[in-house]
Amino acid sequence: MLLKNSLLRITYTRQTLVRPYSLQRKSFPISYYNTIHSRKLSIIGIIRTIIAPLSSFLSQSPQKATQELESQALSTYEKIKLPITHTFNKTPGFLGREKEIHVINDLLSRDPKFLIVNGSESVGKTALLREILSNNRYHVIYIDTRVSGFADVRSFTTEFATHLESFFNQIVSYYPNLKVFRDVSIAFKSLRLSGPESFEIRQDVQLNADFVASQTRNDLAKLLEKLRIGLLMYHEADLNEKMEKKEKKEEEENIDKIEHRIFDHDDARRKKIPIIVFDEAHKLRYLLNDKEALQMLFDALMVFTIQDRLCHVIHITSDSFYEKLLAKNNILHHTKSLIIGDLYQSEISKYFHGTLVPSIPQEIRGRILRMENDLHGILGGKILHWKSFVQDYIISRGKLTIESFEPFIRAKHQLTLLSKNLPPDDELIPIDPIINICHYFIKMNKVPYYHLCKEFTQAVIDALIEKRILEYRLIDEIGDVCDKPEGRPFVIPSSCLMKHAMKSFVKKGNDDKNNITNKES
Repeated sequence: MLLKNSLLRITYTRQTLVRPYSLQRKSFPISYYNTIHSRKLSIIGIIRTIIAPLSSFLSQSPQKATQELESQALSTYEKIKLPITHTFNKTPGFLGREKEIHVINDLLSRDPKFLIVNGSESVGKTALLREILSNNRYHVIYIDTRVSGFADVRSFTTEFATHLESFFNQIVSYYPNLKVFRDVSIAFKSLRLSGPESFEIRQDVQLNADFVASQTRNDLAKLLEKLRIGLLMYHEADLNEKMEKKEKKEEEENIDKIEHRIFDHDDARRKKIPIIVFDEAHKLRYLLNDKEALQMLFDALMVFTIQDRLCHVIHITSDSFYEKLLAKNNILHHTKSLIIGDLYQSEISKYFHGTLVPSIPQEIRGRILRMENDLHGILGGKILHWKSFVQDYIISRGKLTIESFEPFIRAKHQLTLLSKNLPPDDELIPIDPIINICHYFIKMNKVPYYHLCKEFTQAVIDALIEKRILEYRLIDEIGDVCDKPEGRPFVIPSSCLMKHAMKSFVKKGNDDKNNITNKES
């Protein structure tokens, strides 16, 4: 009788805890429900509390029953989470970039590649890729490290598993006959729910940092292995046939494995092409904070693209030295780098007259139209600078000048800060080298990197690059061709506005020197 009552309690617990969300509120008092809704781990604690006393009365170990109830209860609360979408929407008002769109589309239509899309801040890298990847041919798994949702290897594994779970679920929605990928999605869900808890610090066991780190890497390795298997299944799947087939003989299977190519181009053209995108990818090393895990991720992405040809991978970055990180991890030679530059003057002029000028009041419009040629030389081809200047111009009732433009003031102030005596823990750069370096870029647009390092030391030049005053380039921007390989790598100002700030900074430095000389004389 006691055993029967115990089993009835288990049955009642199952019916209560795994009841749909709409009925769940009726099963518990409001205050009790809010507690277990806010902390999913409390559900597991309740189940364990109920099951544990029955262990002496059950013929089998209660672990299986506990695990089943845990997974069912957690699955119920998973429905509350917001779904992750993988579609890229086009950026409203996107302008120009015909050459860049043609080049990237051509690369994506060929064998899978590991692309590095580099460019200065706010130049429009993400907007360009949104314009391209919004095409229905692509299915984008997009991770923006600026709002990443993770801050270590453990949370990255969980976040990435969530994206992949949604990806394989949507494959079934695209191709209803490929129901097998629902099982693949469940595999990622299982890893997401059980993986992080497998190394959770318990009260009765004191885990050291090395053990936790090894467990997190182990879960990441499992995730990447499952992703590779899932992508292999996707590219081998036949869209025109049902997935349920009779098993073939072992001899025929062996022959098929030898003759079959992993990436069938004719079949893949009719499928959505998976593309994994990491925006501001240079932040990964700081977020993961684990060199071995980062190397594991890079190696896996290289295998997915170059070796197995399963998907495209795109890393978007504004870090000039990101290629050095890839070289250090021994995968740079497996990647294809693209540099996104400013918009052309004709494209900016079209945007200026078509979008910005109509928003300017008629009484102050004439002055800014007369300034247009000067603005092209100072603001360059960055839409963000043009938009900000027009907005500040309207606010100032037409009195704004370049010297009073906030981004210009910040750029000039940045140069001034680097030339002053900073606190001991900051890097000190004397004023004379800064002025001499600025002289180079006033005369030339590109200066060989090693020439500057030889004259001003590598520490000084690298500091200017890391502060985003200069940019390091090994190749030219898309659409530019240079036949002088002896000048590579080269360094350029981070923007046209920064170059103008350099001119003003040099002029002020010369004026200060003249004033000092006059006082001494």
